[in-house]
Amino acid sequence: MYNRQLLQGLLSDRFKLKLRTETKDMPTYALVIGKSGPRLKPAQRVAGNPQITWRPGLITGQGASLDDLAKGLQEAVRHPVENLTALNGAYDFRLEWAPDQGMTATDPPDPAGQLNDAADSGPTLFSALQQQLGLRLDRRNTKAPYEAIESVELPAEN
Repeated sequence: MYNRQLLQGLLSDRFKLKLRTETKDMPTYALVIGKSGPRLKPAQRVAGNPQITWRPGLITGQGASLDDLAKGLQEAVRHPVENLTALNGAYDFRLEWAPDQGMTATDPPDPAGQLNDAADSGPTLFSALQQQLGLRLDRRNTKAPYEAIESVELPAEN
């Protein structure tokens, strides 16, 4: 993983990049407990570092917090996800869904959790989260900071 300040310094020196911080309404998600309550298994082993893996259609965690799960979900929905479950502790979980069923990062989740479900391809992320873990993602708009490019120049020849 890149050191953000180091990379920004390099871009600033080489390309005369100037950024400014602004805020705007951005789509975000809140991870909350579903209507039927959570279906989470307490971690088998708590000692050591939590393990969480993410790939399209699958997030697994061992000894992971719901903050860790929110980070994995953030990769899947391509928007910030905040854990608002108020559940502390470590959990073992496996969340499996059918990726790429036409859902894009801008598509809102269906309140019933059935958006784009196909009988032979499996559930969407939103319905799998509800069915498998008893959690859901609520879409919200939040004022969030972002960096806007003020100016940039072509680099001089070496």
